[in-house]
Amino acid sequence: MKKLTLILILIFATLLSKAQFFSGNYHSEPAMTEFNHLKIHHHHSPHHKYEGDLTVVAYGQNSELWEMKANMITGEKADYFILNFADSLEIQTVYEFKVALDGIEEDFILMGYENEDGHGRFLAIEEVFSDETEEKMLELKSFQLIKKH
Repeated sequence: MKKLTLILILIFATLLSKAQFFSGNYHSEPAMTEFNHLKIHHHHSPHHKYEGDLTVVAYGQNSELWEMKANMITGEKADYFILNFADSLEIQTVYEFKVALDGIEEDFILMGYENEDGHGRFLAIEEVFSDETEEKMLELKSFQLIKKH
């Protein structure tokens, strides 16, 4: 009976680890002035451990700044970001979301990958536009999101 219980616990732990592969607290490198850290919850897809949408919560000093759903994107749109920004990283999934801060629209692209230690990481691209028409880009930033342990 103890052996069966141990096996069930190990199976359950394995499923949970794959179910929320990208879930965790992340800090950015280089440090961002817009937030101190992000908390990401990975809504697992039954098809693969990397797939599924994300909930992204940004924190300032000790308070929540904003919360957004990041939708997984595929096809040509995802391929565009991988080809132009991923360098040698083995990107597994690409996500996008928008944040409007002080009247300025910011598009975030999160490209999820697994580092050499088997931990989830993101290469983040921030596109800042002058207004909602997204015709005039003010700034483009790239940074790493590293999972805190």
